[in-house]
Amino acid sequence: MKKEGYPICNLGRYAEGLRGKDNPNWKGGKLPKECAVCHKIFWVKPHHEKTAKYCSHKCKDESQKGQPSQHLLHPNLDPTPELAYILGILKGDGSAFRTKENKYIISLETITNKFNASFEKALKSIGLNPRTYYIKKKNTWATQARSKIFIGWYISLSLGKIREFLSTDKMREAFIRGFYESEGTREKCEMGCIDKELIELVQALLANLGFTPHFRSRVHRWRKEYIMYYVYISRKAEILRFFNEIRPCIKQLPPLALGDKLKIPEPKERLIKGREKMAEERPHQVVDRLLGSFAEGLKSVGANVSKALDEPSKAVSGPEPIHHIPDRILTQAVEAAKTAGEGVEKALSHPVEVAKFPPELPKLPKLPEAPKPPEFKG
Repeated sequence: MKKEGYPICNLGRYAEGLRGKDNPNWKGGKLPKECAVCHKIFWVKPHHEKTAKYCSHKCKDESQKGQPSQHLLHPNLDPTPELAYILGILKGDGSAFRTKENKYIISLETITNKFNASFEKALKSIGLNPRTYYIKKKNTWATQARSKIFIGWYISLSLGKIREFLSTDKMREAFIRGFYESEGTREKCEMGCIDKELIELVQALLANLGFTPHFRSRVHRWRKEYIMYYVYISRKAEILRFFNEIRPCIKQLPPLALGDKLKIPEPKERLIKGREKMAEERPHQVVDRLLGSFAEGLKSVGANVSKALDEPSKAVSGPEPIHHIPDRILTQAVEAAKTAGEGVEKALSHPVEVAKFPPELPKLPKLPEAPKPPEFKG
């Protein structure tokens, strides 16, 4: 029994006899189409009207006779910046593999059509026939090409061979551009993956180009069994140079905000900011510095006491008894310890102020030199 308020599905309409034009979802049915080979009329759905060309696989195979297969294409594998760019992408988000049906596929799937268009242009430049299409379910763009020769050449490459292959600065820049577009982040100007040797190769390439790259590692955010390795550039002047020379097609800095974000501060301003950052992030270093200076003071106190006990005649000045000399030096050490304690307390309470104006402990007074004997004139 039909319930009121519920829509009827197509199966229900079919059971009730609402077929063909009587069905409210009717879109005109199949359309006639002429085969490009045998010229027979075959029927296709409306959304295949523009793409359907052949009535069967037999006609499609006959139409492709005499044309070279994509698997047998001979791409240009000479050292060029375009080929280095393709290698950088394949070491990142791209992939090159052989399927169970012996299909040799070069593939890239991203959410940015601009990136896929750049990859497709590079593949065409080396003699391949790629195609880019949109995947509606995933909301992504995919670029694919097929070449058995290219896949065999790519599988035979090791990281050492890639290092030798990237012989010029233009090829190194192209490889880094492809890898950055795949695995890079714009905010930190860093690139990362789980392959440590690959990150070390990228770090060496950046160093060859004159940059100062840094290396770090951490546990993967979602998969704790993996360790992520990163190479990044921290100097603001080098970040500006990176985007001006590498020129990635995506993950670029905004052109209007580029000058503001990468403004190089003056030396004094840089020093003050560095001290504030040190105080905010590592206040214990300020305490270590104070305690270190206090330890140096105690060493000098011990040296003075030892000197006074070994050579009391040189330490005595005037009517002061010899046993008063160690007492005086130890009193000075106690005062220095009090000053160090106050500095440590201030460093723990107000680390920012201490970092701006680091307190210096008073130097312990040295023992007075022995007075010279009076000269007698005969």
